[in-house]
Amino acid sequence: MSLPKEKETSKTPTETVVGWLVVFFSVLVMALGYNNSQITPVFWVGVGIVPVGIICIVLGKQKQKTQKSAQTSR
Repeated sequence: MSLPKEKETSKTPTETVVGWLVVFFSVLVMALGYNNSQITPVFWVGVGIVPVGIICIVLGKQKQKTQKSAQTSR
């Protein structure tokens, strides 16, 4: 008797996970930088972190797409 092979699952690249975490935490930083209707420099640091997270997400998605295309071409 042979056991059925497990289906290969698509693994999310580390870049994508890190990107989503950076975006999430940048929102927290922006919230900390907004006090009593005053925008502080900490708020702008949070705004500056958002593009870094978006770039990480895009790079991870591209990596995932190339891995999928490489697996299907086999």
